[in-house]
Amino acid sequence: MNTTVDPKLVKAESEAQIKSRGGQICDWLPWLDHNTPREKEAVCNRALCMHAMIQIAFGAPRPVIRAWLERNRLLHALSSREQKVLESPEADLDPQTNSDLHWYIEAVWALVWVGSFIPDLEVTEPVGSNLASLLPDLRVNETGDAFRSRFELRPFSEVFRALDLYYRAHWYSRNGQLNGYSTAPFDLDRIMERRKALEWVSDVAIPDWDETPTDT
Repeated sequence: MNTTVDPKLVKAESEAQIKSRGGQICDWLPWLDHNTPREKEAVCNRALCMHAMIQIAFGAPRPVIRAWLERNRLLHALSSREQKVLESPEADLDPQTNSDLHWYIEAVWALVWVGSFIPDLEVTEPVGSNLASLLPDLRVNETGDAFRSRFELRPFSEVFRALDLYYRAHWYSRNGQLNGYSTAPFDLDRIMERRKALEWVSDVAIPDWDETPTDT
């Protein structure tokens, strides 16, 4: 895996892209130094786990989702919070958990880009309408085998550039929220969720998905 990248150059490239889309930059926001990316299996498993958890937000019974995860050898790849959701005796998700699981869609979109299923991860564009077709259909109990076989990690240099861009776009959209100005077409929630996925992919030292940092 190619991990050679010039973070100062990437920072300048990201800033130019943000400016070209009408955004603002923060000169003192530092360059990133990630250089310990995760392996293919871990990233692929994370995408499948999140895809399964999204189905719970859309009303799928938790025992059914747990059984699918078990059959596909994914229980070990769940985050601590995801395990608690599966084990909860409550019939309905609380509103915050339901919202959080819905937002997983943005992270999964980033992960399928990392896995080379889509050509671009445009920072100002919404999730593509083809996302569902790229992932196993749990309604018919489709396994994750085909997804795994097609999953190919992008070179780390590409992932790093995307992360850097999302990191700086996150600052801009957050600053707009805090100071009451519109950052369209930069959407804070979309950017934050995708950045989290890219951060997690780029740093094997992060112990749990739930602990992935997204500070700016």
